[in-house]
Amino acid sequence: MNYLKRRVTQEMRGLKSNNLSEHYNLSNHVHIVYESLKGRRMNVKLTYHKLITDIEILDLPEDINRYIRTFLSDQKIVLRFELIFYNSYPFNPIEWSLKSYSFTGFSKEEKKNILTFVKYKLKVHNDREIDICLPRPYDRNWSPVITVEKDILCFYTKIYDLFEIINKTNQIHEI
Repeated sequence: MNYLKRRVTQEMRGLKSNNLSEHYNLSNHVHIVYESLKGRRMNVKLTYHKLITDIEILDLPEDINRYIRTFLSDQKIVLRFELIFYNSYPFNPIEWSLKSYSFTGFSKEEKKNILTFVKYKLKVHNDREIDICLPRPYDRNWSPVITVEKDILCFYTKIYDLFEIINKTNQIHEI
């Protein structure tokens, strides 16, 4: 147990804070924050927040844009994940689980689609299967050089499409 705590602490030592958004240089709409390791578990909170003031319809006067924004609401997605480390870490991957979620500013159908997308990407990330016939744990696409910070970034890149789709959907609604 002490080995695991020392290992994860050493991996995260180079970070200036627990806000990974600054470290990854992400847009202002996305924030990733992690908590320190407790036992064999670590919590990661991913927040996407787009204010209605960021939504603008091009080629329309500002007063009309302001009026249209009165009918809109901020969009916010908060996903909380629990990362589980096994005794064999770093030789076996970290397992992710969705602990809680909340959606603001989306229709019921959009919320369902977002949740389905996140759960699918979570399953893909946890499986990490590769196409060779080796016994477990060697059939995993994993390496001991993948640190916690890199694994979080890897998962973020898998769900990044979600935020791009939301932005494109906003643009369609804006036109």
